[in-house]
Amino acid sequence: MSLAHRIQAKLSEPRAQRLGRADLVAREPLRAGRKACFAVADLVTSLFFHVLQVKGTLSEDVNELTSQTISDSALSQRRT
Repeated sequence: MSLAHRIQAKLSEPRAQRLGRADLVAREPLRAGRKACFAVADLVTSLFFHVLQVKGTLSEDVNELTSQTISDSALSQRRT
């Protein structure tokens, strides 16, 4: 079988067969900096708790719920 025939046969296969199963799994994007130490579940819980409060900032409510100190600006970055 010539090279042209092998290439044509390879291109006619479905994409999943050509790439293999491992290539279909989404990889985590690379990002700068260290890994986040504040879990998404804590953020969602804190946001829900913050909505129910009459006064105070989100960072105060996060500190009350999780005993972690995190600034309001860092929390606003995580919300987007």
